[in-house]
Amino acid sequence: MSCYSQIVVDLPLRCQKLLGTLLGEAETIGCEVTFLLSLAETSIVIPYERLKEPRRADPMKCPHCHKELGLCPKCRKELTFRPQSHPSGDRERLPEASKEMDSLKNALFIGSVLWPRKDAGSWRCATVKTPDDLDHVEEKELTGDKRAWTVLKTIRHALAHANIFTRGDRAIEKIVFLSSRGVREWECLSVTPEDFKTFLCNWLNFVTNVRIPGGLTPDDGD
Repeated sequence: MSCYSQIVVDLPLRCQKLLGTLLGEAETIGCEVTFLLSLAETSIVIPYERLKEPRRADPMKCPHCHKELGLCPKCRKELTFRPQSHPSGDRERLPEASKEMDSLKNALFIGSVLWPRKDAGSWRCATVKTPDDLDHVEEKELTGDKRAWTVLKTIRHALAHANIFTRGDRAIEKIVFLSSRGVREWECLSVTPEDFKTFLCNWLNFVTNVRIPGGLTPDDGD
């Protein structure tokens, strides 16, 4: 196995190979959902974190009293924030790939590269106060105004923070992803394993084809 030359593309490319090669075997032994979630966790979280737009970091501290700027009664300085990119610097080093990732923020999920269909399929959404409400909440079909980035972010947060649940009598009939919306609310997305597999394939096709500068050649591991 060769080293990653560009992990935001190489790792999803290798996950894509694993999916195409081993999914049938995973289905044979009844572990297809586990296999899909295992591939999704790395192939979504790593490119998402490295290419996403910098977030506003924690407030800067007053160098004298070490309180947050603006909250110090002596300095009375304006509260400011530092943008915080991933330490890899991939967003700045791969501007075209970052731009393509950003394009998901303006794209509607239904009809996007992540879900190029005219209907929502089995995707459902809801808001719950606690995970215990999942069995009682009335889920609604994902509407046409839901952004692709919102769906991706909810799935990313659920994968990164272990907020994944499954429902079904014996076989898994749906996968549920939860993402915190604050102290007392959770965003809930649910989908059948078959539709999640389709989504994952679409995501892998998207992220393995983002533009990277000449000289940075994707490496699928061969």
